[in-house]
Amino acid sequence: MLGGQEYQDETTSAFNGYGSGLSDDRLLLLNDAPNKVAIGSSEYEYAFDSFFGRAEYDWNDKYYAEASIRSDRSSRFGADHREGTFWSGGVSWDAKKEDFLKDISWIDRLIIKANTGTQGNAEINGVGNGEIQDYESLALLSGTSFYNGVGGYSITQPGDPYLTWEQQQLTTFGVDVSFLDRIRLNASYYIRNTSNMLLSVPYPYTSGFASVTQNTGSLENKGINIGFEADAWKDPAHKGYVTLFVNADITHNKVTALFDGRQDFPQPNYLQAWVVGQPVTFYLPLYAGVNKQTGAPEWYLPGPNPSITNRNPNEVTSNYDQNALQQNSGIGQYAPFTGGFGFRAGYQGFTIETLFNFNLGKHLLSNDGYFYQNPNVFPGYNTLKVAANYWKAPGDNAQFPDINNYQMQQFDSSLLENASFMRLKDLNIGYSLPKSVTGDSKAFKSIKVFVEGRNLFTVTKYFGPDPEADTNLVYGQYPNTKQYTVGVKATL
Repeated sequence: MLGGQEYQDETTSAFNGYGSGLSDDRLLLLNDAPNKVAIGSSEYEYAFDSFFGRAEYDWNDKYYAEASIRSDRSSRFGADHREGTFWSGGVSWDAKKEDFLKDISWIDRLIIKANTGTQGNAEINGVGNGEIQDYESLALLSGTSFYNGVGGYSITQPGDPYLTWEQQQLTTFGVDVSFLDRIRLNASYYIRNTSNMLLSVPYPYTSGFASVTQNTGSLENKGINIGFEADAWKDPAHKGYVTLFVNADITHNKVTALFDGRQDFPQPNYLQAWVVGQPVTFYLPLYAGVNKQTGAPEWYLPGPNPSITNRNPNEVTSNYDQNALQQNSGIGQYAPFTGGFGFRAGYQGFTIETLFNFNLGKHLLSNDGYFYQNPNVFPGYNTLKVAANYWKAPGDNAQFPDINNYQMQQFDSSLLENASFMRLKDLNIGYSLPKSVTGDSKAFKSIKVFVEGRNLFTVTKYFGPDPEADTNLVYGQYPNTKQYTVGVKATL
């Protein structure tokens, strides 16, 4: 059994000031600046207080159970709703030790397990900036408002005194099996339900606010996780082996509830559509292509409910209006199929290890394309070669409209790109020095020299710098770089 207590208290203070017009580097004081001096300051504080316990039990080395519980309090929530209690429990069965399996020689290991549990989330994302907020439960005043030259107060945040923990419950059923002293398989099915989500809910503008953070809505993720290894060749006498491996995660998400009984919640500022019963998808104008006869760009008109995708070829317009044309694209951001594969091999002290990562079905919105495919709007920017595929004469099947009469690129679904990829994430080649070289040194148990490369090559149709970006909107994203390392690893 285990019990404990954890406390965290963090304060962030900042002060800044600036002035302009200093003509001498020896003048270091802000008071010496001829132009107006601006100052600013801030202070943020939060605290967590937690108690936790854990217990484990096994019977006859075949049946195992464990349970845990923790109580967390966070200053980020309403005064009467700061505490959350979270728990977990699991059981497993080592079936190989049963009499009816222990004499079956080709089965080396067979464990069947199940567990379920909850956890809390207190990270409240700020609207538009993604930063964690500490005071969303409070109605706040600002003392920096001025009217007619006189300072005063203004209400800057409505607050929600009932704000509390977002909660997830994860339930998993799995099997861990190995057989023939060569093959290992770990497979599990999981369901993750997120409830009391910390969401920014829209407010009527007549209230003086655009939104407020509340606990509302729920999301379900479920899928299968598989890990597989196989020893293709083994030669213990010469320290030889070749092991192949693959791991994969097949997942599906869908919205199961929204606030105020709504069935859909478009979020144009986040380019997302939340629709009950569907995955989270991109929300923006849907590009229908270029009219072959006129060279005019066309967009699909949304139906009565813009949360339902409409791609009727008879319902299009050449008049771009971002707000009026936004609708559910039906295209999800997150890849439903992810994983990796590779191999490990060795012989007489030489080793080689590889790891390939892959994502299938991932999509990114390339904001870079808006600037680099718009030569008649941003003439000072570099232009992608693909922008040369614009309409020139009737009958042309072009990607972009007539450059002389229309803006080449609008902020629409044509910027959505399939970011599926496969990448050689890691390659490591090494050699462990034999005892004949290191001698009988008692200082080191082993010495290994190695060379390693990361992000060596990528296979993708994505046009941007890096399909591995973990975001929905890509602009100026610095890509993963190729890295090379040469080193020595000594084990004491």
